[in-house]
Amino acid sequence: MDCQKTDDVGRYSPPGHGFLCSHWRRETIDIPFLVRILLWYQLVQTAESQLLKNAFHEFVRASDSLTNYYLSLESRINELNKEINEKNKELEKSREYFYNILNSLPVGVVVCDDE
Repeated sequence: MDCQKTDDVGRYSPPGHGFLCSHWRRETIDIPFLVRILLWYQLVQTAESQLLKNAFHEFVRASDSLTNYYLSLESRINELNKEINEKNKELEKSREYFYNILNSLPVGVVVCDDE
């Protein structure tokens, strides 16, 4: 069982591992094919890396957008709370004003509802 070192197209066949050996019947390693596989793998990794970078960039952009929206909502809530506090103070002043008027009357006041 004699094994040759190369096949008829010049591919290397390691001793005992080549397809030219009648007792093993394995194919030899096609170097250009391996290079194509490695280049393809590198392209896939680059594409996946770029997809991951794009996804992370979109996540950061969405996060910034949500943060800005939250800050604007927080600002609007603070404005509304100030308005509510001002209206409550005005309401309290009106209540005290009417309470003083009613307490200063020498006679009673009756309020009737039509219902």
